[in-house]
This record gives sequence, C-alpha cells and structure tokens, in this order.
Amino acid sequence: MSRHPHWVGTWTASPAPSEAGYGLNNHTIRMNPRVSLGGDTIRVRVSNAYGTRPLAVGGGTVGLRAKGPGVVPGSLRTLTFNGAEGAAVAAGAVLVSDPVKLDMPALADLAVAKLAPIAAETRRLVADPATVDAFMADGAARAGVIAEKTMGEVRRVVGFVR
Repeated sequence: MSRHPHWVGTWTASPAPSEAGYGLNNHTIRMNPRVSLGGDTIRVRVSNAYGTRPLAVGGGTVGLRAKGPGVVPGSLRTLTFNGAEGAAVAAGAVLVSDPVKLDMPALADLAVAKLAPIAAETRRLVADPATVDAFMADGAARAGVIAEKTMGEVRRVVGFVR
C-alpha cells in the first residue's frame, strides 16, 4: 500500500474568553486534546477570526501528554511560525505553525501550550459586552444552521409543534 502524506484535521477547539472576566498576563494557556488520527508531524492553528487588531502569540510547545500535567520525556517540541517563536496573527486571520516532527499514535493525548502575551486583547474582548454578544450570536446562528436538519427530523418523529 503506498503512502501519500497529507494534512488531516484531527482536533479543534473554539477560543473563549476567560469566564472569570480578566485577561491573562504572563500565563500559559494549555490544552490537552486527544487526537483521533496518529501521525508523525503536526501543525497548530491559532485563530484571530473575531479579532479587530493583530494578536501577538508567544512561543509555544506541543508534546505527548503523560499522566496529569506531565509530558512524556523527550516528546516536547517548540512551535515556530515562519521560523520564529513568536508571531502576530492578523485581525480576522488564522496562523499555522511550522510543521513539527512528533510521533503520535492514534488516540494520543497531547499537551499544547501557548505563552500568553495576549492579555490586552483578552481584556478588551471580555470588557466589551457587545463583542461577547456578537461572538455568542454568531456561534448560535452557525449551530442553528447545523442543527436544523436534525431538529426537523426530531420534530417530525416526536411530534413537537413549532
């Protein structure tokens, strides 16, 4: 069987402002995704889709997660963007990291960490209720479109009246 390497999305998460209502400063944001597909190379996408100005992104890392907060020794890799450890994501844009060699079995747990020089933008977004409302309304509209077909079938089968 021939092998034809190509990029496949295996995990995603939506950005969200702090529920505590404050920004992050000199903190690390860490996510522990479970990838569905294995592979030997990974790229990380950072979104500023709803931003109105550039988003500064500090250096980050990715590695195989061990138990709890631990990382499997020897698996931690530095993320770079066009060869640099920091970058700015343009307003409304997405930034993709450079490819990183990392052997990941299927269903592996990863530890993805980003240093947070994003405090000012997080504070600005959380401080403006209209911005948060716009994010929520946009998300609800998108979810409604996706769910409409299924909900129509549920109404038909269960007999809910609209």
